[in-house]
Amino acid sequence: MLISTYRSDHFSFVLKIDEKKYFFLKNDFWHKIKEGKKEGLKDLYDTHFDALYSFGLYIHEDAERVQDAIHDLFIKLWDRRETITIPNNTRNYLFTALRNDLIQKVQKGSKVVLTESIQDQEDDAPFFEGDDDERKKKLKKAIETLSPKNREVIYLKYKDNLSNEEIAEVLGINNQSVRNLIHRAIKQLKKNIPNVSTFLLLYYL
Repeated sequence: MLISTYRSDHFSFVLKIDEKKYFFLKNDFWHKIKEGKKEGLKDLYDTHFDALYSFGLYIHEDAERVQDAIHDLFIKLWDRRETITIPNNTRNYLFTALRNDLIQKVQKGSKVVLTESIQDQEDDAPFFEGDDDERKKKLKKAIETLSPKNREVIYLKYKDNLSNEEIAEVLGINNQSVRNLIHRAIKQLKKNIPNVSTFLLLYYL
């Protein structure tokens, strides 16, 4: 068992992780991500989400914002996968990136809460109930309520992993139209699944 401590100016955070899992993470997850394999991103997320979530709550009291920040972090990793440099210490890299993002939100007026311990918090959003198969069914059902064009752009973006430029070429429209379609589609999905995010679309499609 590896025990690692993340230190900042205000507190330290101890993370325990299985040594074999850490070795696999360091030497395989990043390579899969750089090769455009979504399972690498999913494995990285599954391995570190709990620790990142707990760590984030040390910095920001809003659990929903912490979760959104984690999702944004992994979306950025995926978007930059071709140019990203594999970090020497994955844990510290993820913790530092999350901390910087949350601190920026704090500086914009949010309240910081540094606690001695973290109370368990339950997410009662319907989407997060059940197992992965049930969540995929819920997401698929919600996507089916979209217009044909919005449904098509969601699948091209998050299932087929096309860039906005590639989607524009496939659909015969410009990049701004693609961005507008994605924005409207996600906005519509949020009416059925309030907690849906771009990362969840990438994860479950």
